[in-house]
Amino acid sequence: MEEKMKMRINARWEPKYSELQAIHETLESQFSELQAEKGMIESKFSELQAKHGALEKERDVLKTELILVEKERNALRNELTDLKIEVSKAELSATKAKLTDAEAKIVELSASKAKLADVEVKPAAAEAKMTASEAKIVELQRMPSIL
Repeated sequence: MEEKMKMRINARWEPKYSELQAIHETLESQFSELQAEKGMIESKFSELQAKHGALEKERDVLKTELILVEKERNALRNELTDLKIEVSKAELSATKAKLTDAEAKIVELSASKAKLADVEVKPAAAEAKMTASEAKIVELQRMPSIL
């Protein structure tokens, strides 16, 4: 009887056991595949971490270079500003010199005008004297001769 029970139990559970064994083998196979994939992913992760570290170092170098370039740019800006100031000072000096020359010319022109006015006044004064002298001559001619 025990034998019959075993056969019945085996007949009843054998297909399920075979099915579960097939599932187990499939899962074992999938597990192995996943383990291999996990190894590849971990390898790729390590590679990416190394690249990340290298990129961070490169970024730090570039930041340092950027700081140096910005300092140089600021120095050049300051130098350019200084040069512009020097040019403006030179232009201002040139303009002042031109203004001084113009003022000197104005003084010269004023002196020339004064001379011209003096020259114009002298003939008028001489003419007035001449007219006065002519008037005296005429007056003297009208007077009877004393001699």
